[in-house]
Amino acid sequence: MNVTFIVGRLTAKPTLSYNAEEKALAVFSVACDRPVAGKKADFIRCVAYGEQGELCAQYLKRGSWVAIAGHLQRRMYCKDGKWNSVVEVVASTIEFLSIRKPDEPLPEDLEGEEASPLETPPAN
Repeated sequence: MNVTFIVGRLTAKPTLSYNAEEKALAVFSVACDRPVAGKKADFIRCVAYGEQGELCAQYLKRGSWVAIAGHLQRRMYCKDGKWNSVVEVVASTIEFLSIRKPDEPLPEDLEGEEASPLETPPAN
């Protein structure tokens, strides 16, 4: 059974793109605290398709709290002649736990962080 649940904050505003069939694709990363002492977190790449992806791009910002249910997907892509592997959560359900207003400051624990650039996944 391939089921994943994560809760955390977005590290950057979702990037929205469309495939050849004009199906929306939102890509974003979620910072999830580890259940151990200390300030450690995992940064999990997530993708949302269709109307759900459009809503994520429209309403979510860096620092927004989300809960995501979906499945893990591993895919390969070639860049500069080298094969790379990406593991990401393909969202089936996304709950917006908070939406940050545009003039609201970032939480202190997210200031100065940059989202890592990753290749855009192929559309399903």
